Amino acid sequence: MSGDTLLVGFGSALNFWRRARVAGLAAGDAGGRVLGGWRFETGDLAAAGLLACGCDPPLDVVVPSASMRHNCDLIRDHVWRGSVPPGGTYAVGDGIEVCSIPLALVQLAAETQDVVGVMMLAYEMTGTYGLTPWRDSGFEERIAPLTSAAALMDYARSAMALGIRGAKRAHEAFSYVTDGSASPRETDLAILMALPRRKGGFGLDGFLLNDRVGLSGMARELLGRPTIKTDFRWKREKRAGDVMLEYESDERHLAPQDLARDTRRREALMKAGHHVHCITNEQLKDYDHLCKLMDSIALDLRIRRGKPSPAMEVQRRELFERVVYGIGADIDA
Repeated sequence: MSGDTLLVGFGSALNFWRRARVAGLAAGDAGGRVLGGWRFETGDLAAAGLLACGCDPPLDVVVPSASMRHNCDLIRDHVWRGSVPPGGTYAVGDGIEVCSIPLALVQLAAETQDVVGVMMLAYEMTGTYGLTPWRDSGFEERIAPLTSAAALMDYARSAMALGIRGAKRAHEAFSYVTDGSASPRETDLAILMALPRRKGGFGLDGFLLNDRVGLSGMARELLGRPTIKTDFRWKREKRAGDVMLEYESDERHLAPQDLARDTRRREALMKAGHHVHCITNEQLKDYDHLCKLMDSIALDLRIRRGKPSPAMEVQRRELFERVVYGIGADIDA
């Protein structure tokens, strides 16, 4: 990055990638492509950067030292001495580059104590949905993942080795992330289950998200197809049967035809020898119901553990309120 190039990072970079994903920008394009072409003074560059990112001023710009801060009202400078690997930026015009998502998430982790907020962002960017706070719908479905949990971890590890600010917190957050979340509520469930009990979670990690399960025999006959996609799946040895959790959203699971379809799905999976659990949005928001459901899943997974201590119970309730109701959020997720 040259001295006369604005490197957009932090929240502005996150805003850019959210919009780019919804607009259909392929993740593989992230490195070197130029959208349009312009060469302006700093203020003009900042204005163009704000337009490209679709955000209000100031524009978050990364600088390597305090001496390189910009004297511009449209820019909010962040001194950040992290490394920029090859392909780590995306050119949106002559003189404007945007940090890739791994860089931006490490940067955001440097400015917050909210590990859960970083996890939410990571699940979004490795999933098939994207938040759209500029739209009434709130999020867009069926879009390509921008990165993977493995790619996030790779960058976090290299950044930790270099002592880059935010890398340790980001690494902690990424270690609980699984690819493939299809909605914000699936992400909420994933976080609650992935985090260990000492951090307020239910300690039920190891699941796959939106993974396809092969069907045969009566199960295949019942559904009329060879595979079925499950929301959460814990794989076990064949004779024990896998454990599955289906999230039934209000939008797609309340109509009579939806209920009939869900019933057939459950029957097919159970005929195949699997253990199937279901949860609705209203049940997710019920703390006591959620705890009982998680105990049932742990029992099917043959996880034996004692009752949570009073301190663990406090942590669990705090995490539940943070994830399900957004109470105590410290980062724009």
